[in-house]
Amino acid sequence: MGPYRITNFAPGQSVTLEPNAYWHGDKPEFAHVTMQLIENTAALQANLLSGDVDMVAPGNLGLTLDQVNALAKSQSARFDFSFQPAVSSYEHLAIRPDNPLLADKRVRQAMAMAIDRKTIVARLFENRVDPAYSFKYPSEFGWDPFVRTFGYDPQAAKALLAAAGFKPGPDGISVSPAGARFSIDIVSSAGNRTRELIEQVLQSEMKAIGIELVIRNEPARVMFGQSLRMRGFTGLVEYQSDQPLDYVPYYSLHSD
Repeated sequence: MGPYRITNFAPGQSVTLEPNAYWHGDKPEFAHVTMQLIENTAALQANLLSGDVDMVAPGNLGLTLDQVNALAKSQSARFDFSFQPAVSSYEHLAIRPDNPLLADKRVRQAMAMAIDRKTIVARLFENRVDPAYSFKYPSEFGWDPFVRTFGYDPQAAKALLAAAGFKPGPDGISVSPAGARFSIDIVSSAGNRTRELIEQVLQSEMKAIGIELVIRNEPARVMFGQSLRMRGFTGLVEYQSDQPLDYVPYYSLHSD
């Protein structure tokens, strides 16, 4: 139904397009288009610089923002760069509340207060994005400025953990009222440089309040195809969520 038709499809690898002989609109500009999936962002950048790739998609489908910022400084004469802040997508941590270590709301609030979002945005993204305190952006339908947010406050986070019955263990990692060491996994897409950097920051910030984060990243096709869809993760999982502008979060917030 469009100017191109698919002539080859390799799941998880590539899609090849060629002009559609039955298209009656404007003639397509390109005689051959190949779209490739390159999961490792360092490899993607190498392909771009070598000329094997002509154009890179934005966001979680392409180069990370820190890579784009660096390339815009060193390769401005060679490539065109376009930056459009997203309003309907946000990077976040999904959680397993049925994990006994995470079941208490005060624990989850403490973890939110242990994350220095403003510094992450400044150091990793040169303040080109905003900290996400909600699944809604201020310009979106449904934004509520009075929703409670949790700013960076490690001392208050420690106090919340203590109120929930967690006590520091001999190695500084908290122990639950049931005697379990507060060690949980965090999963994200392997090879995504920005997420790997964020995980290291989160690991350090959580350790400061007595929580051990163990990084167990997986290839994107495994994480999204199995672990996330089948709830195979045991603690936290980090990924980007893209919602329609008029999104009502029924499926994620309803009690069913």
